[in-house]
Amino acid sequence: MKKNLIILGCALFLSAAASAQTKGDMTIGGNLGFGIGSHSWKSITKVDNTTTTSKDSTPSGSFSFIPSFGYFVVDNLQLNVGIGYEMSAEKSFDDNKSKKTIDSRHRYTLGLGLNYFIKVCNNFYYTPGFFYDFGGVSSIHKVSKENETKKTTRSGFTTGFDLNLVQFEVKVSNHCGLTLNLLNLEYDFTSTHRTSGDIRYTQNSNDIFFNLSSKIGFKYYF
Repeated sequence: MKKNLIILGCALFLSAAASAQTKGDMTIGGNLGFGIGSHSWKSITKVDNTTTTSKDSTPSGSFSFIPSFGYFVVDNLQLNVGIGYEMSAEKSFDDNKSKKTIDSRHRYTLGLGLNYFIKVCNNFYYTPGFFYDFGGVSSIHKVSKENETKKTTRSGFTTGFDLNLVQFEVKVSNHCGLTLNLLNLEYDFTSTHRTSGDIRYTQNSNDIFFNLSSKIGFKYYF
């Protein structure tokens, strides 16, 4: 009898967890992430009437924190609204290692996205998604040579999208879910400026990040 009750309880738990992604369900939660990957960029810089173009591809590291609210508009399709902070950075040296350059970028954004839930097994889901965001950005360019360090800061506008290619969610209870993102592709457009005396510097950048990430998240269903 006791064994039958345990089996019945487990069956009810799994069925509740498995059926939670239905139209009208809502969630609150957030994602915390660290990543490493490749950053490919093209930059157009305008100084008064002079324009220069540069491009490169460098290794990069990133950190992000995105609280969010979600609503299932239909079964298994979730609409998300989130506010976020993301920091990415790259470090490089010249040929003789005498000069070190660190470029970092801080994004503060509001975004909207979609995730589709594909059931893998009882309470485990593959949840690929798309997220669009926009907001403010601060870019810092720091050059260190011998005992001298020079830092340049620009601020401006950013917008872009993020494709969550390898992402999963496990329902640990009827009201709680844990998410894990392992791979994403990100595109950002950034326009920044600074003024030095009578000279105005404007820089427009198109950035592509291909990240092996470790973003973990928590969702509360209600």
